[in-house]
Amino acid sequence: MLLEMLFSVLLAPVRMLFHTVFVVSAFLGWEVVWNSPQRDDDDTPWGEAFKRHGSQLLLGAVWAGGMAWLDLRFLWWLAPIVFSLILSPFVSVLSSRATLGIKSKKAKLFLIPEEYNPPRELVATDEYLMLNRSRSLKNGFMHAVFDPSFNALATAMATSRHLLRPSIENGRQYRLEQAFNTGPKALSKADRLVLLSDPVIMARLHSAVWTQPDQHAWSAYYSELPRNVQAFPETQTLEAKPA
Repeated sequence: MLLEMLFSVLLAPVRMLFHTVFVVSAFLGWEVVWNSPQRDDDDTPWGEAFKRHGSQLLLGAVWAGGMAWLDLRFLWWLAPIVFSLILSPFVSVLSSRATLGIKSKKAKLFLIPEEYNPPRELVATDEYLMLNRSRSLKNGFMHAVFDPSFNALATAMATSRHLLRPSIENGRQYRLEQAFNTGPKALSKADRLVLLSDPVIMARLHSAVWTQPDQHAWSAYYSELPRNVQAFPETQTLEAKPA
């Protein structure tokens, strides 16, 4: 807690000056560019630190010198501000060091209690995230066509809901015939999305590839696809190459 307060004291005057510059620049009509800060773990070079904070260091030094010349007692009241400005390049460099950050984390510094003693909910979230990544699914469209569980999920989540009309039925039949004639390899992403959006088409496509597997190239193509076996239910019967 004390270290966090000290660090906040060192950063507050620096942020104050940067924000003041941006506000004054916008007020005067100058071009203000707020680029996204670098989020890599690269250390800040000393040259870059003095380039960005050199004016702040100079301001702090002149301010401290002026107060000391007028009355040394005033300097103690302004010490949190002027010394933070003087130390700004050094704080910038040291706080950018990844090694110091890792050591601070190991020492449980600058952490909230949930970070060094995470509750059960956060631990379970990380575990489920790793489990989901281990069950990542590729070639999802083909699995939605062949696998009964994925097909049921795809038809339930399909967005297209239509009344029974001859024009709609003719369009569905045309898309099915086009899919069978061209084969799965020739289907574009847009074509697959159209099929996935209609639950009736997906149900008929699933039924056709299982009841008439020899009449289409779909079964042979699907059996050659690599797959993550952890993403499939144990009831899967069609053999496919494990990833």
